[in-house]
Amino acid sequence: MRALLRPNGAVAAGWSAPWMYSWPRDSSFACAAFAHTGHEAEAYRILRYSAATQRGNGTWEARTKLDGSGPPDGRRWQLDANGWVPWAAWQWYRTAPRATRHARLTTLYPMIRKAADHAAASLRADGLPPASPDYWELMTTTTNIGTAAPLLAGLNSSADLARELNRPGDAARWAGAAKRLSSAIATRFAPRGYLRTVDGRHGHD
Repeated sequence: MRALLRPNGAVAAGWSAPWMYSWPRDSSFACAAFAHTGHEAEAYRILRYSAATQRGNGTWEARTKLDGSGPPDGRRWQLDANGWVPWAAWQWYRTAPRATRHARLTTLYPMIRKAADHAAASLRADGLPPASPDYWELMTTTTNIGTAAPLLAGLNSSADLARELNRPGDAARWAGAAKRLSSAIATRFAPRGYLRTVDGRHGHD
């Protein structure tokens, strides 16, 4: 992973031309892996890159050029990043040195707040997010578990991080959204065995 990690915190998905871009999803998993193997500096660098490339409305492009200058094409943005990135921040925080993690979390918190607020606002009346491309990067006509589940993880992670910074209002708001989403997943996805989409037209991933 170190070979794929750039000095600015971008993580290349692979070192061949089609994959020499940074996806928030892949970067979040790399961040968690670095964090849990004692490489806090690398993990935090990835999170800083995520903060730098976050869009004004709290979302992320599907992927960016490794220099952080923006997306390489017009590929549709993907809502699951709003779950994966806060989840990665939570994974980092759990393992980061206590002497520095509070200050560093404070620096990251505006990114987390924007991501979690967008995730919470995306939930519809039934508690589920709208259809969005998932890790297959293909649009579905109905909500998919590849978006709903990461958003649930991200909302719970964001609420926990808000408590760490004594932000009870944020924590309550995101925990409430997570509760709604969790209930909707249990009601709509669980009876079908957690198929890819809520309409049951796709199989298990």
